[in-house]
Amino acid sequence: MNVRPALLFAALLSIGACSGPDAAEAVESAQAALDEGETTRALELTAAALPAVREVQDGLMIWRLETIAMQALAEEGRAEEAIATLGRLAEPFPNRVTAPFYARLANRAAKGGELIAAIEIADAGLKRFPDRKTDFEGVIADIKRRAVGDNPAMERLYAMGYMSKPAEADSPDSAQVPLTNESR
Repeated sequence: MNVRPALLFAALLSIGACSGPDAAEAVESAQAALDEGETTRALELTAAALPAVREVQDGLMIWRLETIAMQALAEEGRAEEAIATLGRLAEPFPNRVTAPFYARLANRAAKGGELIAAIEIADAGLKRFPDRKTDFEGVIADIKRRAVGDNPAMERLYAMGYMSKPAEADSPDSAQVPLTNESR
């Protein structure tokens, strides 16, 4: 009997054992925590599982755990960390770190009430994918709707150019009445 095939088979079994049920259970538990709004718990579970999954280079499980972590970060308003993670994952997962993914992540932050984070994530996506503006139209419109009455979010939208400030009521331009046929 050739020893090499037997060693290869044993190595494959051990890799499968490391990234199989334990990783799948970690993904399931972390996703359940995220779905229940327990973002801190989701982050703890992903942080605990990622080192072992990285060690065996299980790309699918790495992506799934990182995705859960990014969603939790977005829901917590930790846009900077979510954006940094996206940047780090862009090279190993270029087909997954896409404009639609940025938009979904921004949407998740907005639905979680983290409008500043949503704006920052959408803006980072637009900068990374400037030719994919249509992917962000819906989420930007949703952020604008949700931002009404939220002064910090409105100010961020104004500062980043996503909205124009309304004319001041006491500005000289606003006091002028436009000419109509009846006023001539």
